[in-house]
Amino acid sequence: MMNNKFKGLLALGAVMTLAACSSNDGANTMREVTKNEQDNAPSWVFNPVVDGALASSQCVQWSGQMQIDRAQVIAAARNDLAQQIRTRAAVLDKTYSSKTTEGVQAEVSSSFEQASQQLSSEVLEGSVPKEVTLAQIDGQKQLCALVVMDEPKQLFDNMMNMSGVDADPMSEQAMYETFMLEKTKAELEAMLK
Repeated sequence: MMNNKFKGLLALGAVMTLAACSSNDGANTMREVTKNEQDNAPSWVFNPVVDGALASSQCVQWSGQMQIDRAQVIAAARNDLAQQIRTRAAVLDKTYSSKTTEGVQAEVSSSFEQASQQLSSEVLEGSVPKEVTLAQIDGQKQLCALVVMDEPKQLFDNMMNMSGVDADPMSEQAMYETFMLEKTKAELEAMLK
């Protein structure tokens, strides 16, 4: 049973990776949506994916004040990254608690989520802006940033330690793969329902 779930998770991961690799250029897709030929933005604005890392992109309307706009867009992307991690942790809580025995579920419930909240400052400090660029979106000049957390495994290990969950290596690996699945915020939130 566990082996089938593990295989299912691996297959899902492979499908998600292929789908991400085959996505259209962000600028062309954006022009199709906005119907504005002057619109231009790098693909990472709409699909913030970085191999082996957690990533978030955000944009703010350009005010002409680089220092202020840059600080604002990086802060927004970091906050979004922290929210993604909290949502991923909630998915882990749900996944793990559904696999535990009935008598232990109450103790385990929300342990990953609590750990992720405690690690939020680490997430904000450990993330770095990888790209910052001006873009034209829906006819308006925007400053966009791609923020990346390069060591998600370390964060995951810290969450595991803080949660008090004692998992065998195969289960822990499957949980890490679940944590790293490339899903949108809406898809992750749907998994919680």
